[in-house]
Amino acid sequence: MKIALCDDHKENIMSYADILVRICRKHRIELEIDPYISGSQMLFELEDSKKHPDLIYLDVDMPGQDGFATARQLREQGYGSEIIFLTSCSTADTILKAFDVRAFHYIVRDETSLERSEEIFLQVYERCRKKSRETLIFSCAGETRKVFVEEIKYFEARDHYITVYYGADAFEFYSTFGKIENMLYGHGFLRTHRSFIVARDKIMQISRNQIELRSGETIPVGRAYIKAVKRAWEPLTEPV
Repeated sequence: MKIALCDDHKENIMSYADILVRICRKHRIELEIDPYISGSQMLFELEDSKKHPDLIYLDVDMPGQDGFATARQLREQGYGSEIIFLTSCSTADTILKAFDVRAFHYIVRDETSLERSEEIFLQVYERCRKKSRETLIFSCAGETRKVFVEEIKYFEARDHYITVYYGADAFEFYSTFGKIENMLYGHGFLRTHRSFIVARDKIMQISRNQIELRSGETIPVGRAYIKAVKRAWEPLTEPV
């Protein structure tokens, strides 16, 4: 399980990391932790990451860009990672803001017990485990394909048909991009063109009018989408 741990206090990072290591050893869960000392640093470094974190522990009270602002940017950029907020209080405002960015839960410093922290982690681990092998089913002319979401590279629309490209395969079926976008919500896909939807983690680089995938294919970027695509991929600057 790949976890991003973002807190502006290094001692907090070490403390939470120690708790996570102990939980994962107890339950024999493979663990990889990437620490970050600010939301902007995490967002910047995730730009070059080949794999999105499954779970992000995110401090709410950070100077400059706080945890909620960081979470909003993550969602705007297509990250479907589960989020657990680290906070010093559990006010109604905190809960509502966590709900707005589809956070899984929150942990209150000096209040949430180790036992409760373990329960929350195991719950989110199970969700991540199921999501990592989540499938979509497509049908056309009597043939049905079951496709793992994590294997999908992109969708292409032609006339009234859509082709899904996944792994080394492709399958054509009848649908609309509106339905496809609803199906993919929260899974890290970007609309790059009126005829293309691309998996963000399959992108290698973006030029002025096209995207190069890690698999070697090139996908066009339409004028109406270029600004949103660039916002999702251009390095973020430090807050003033």
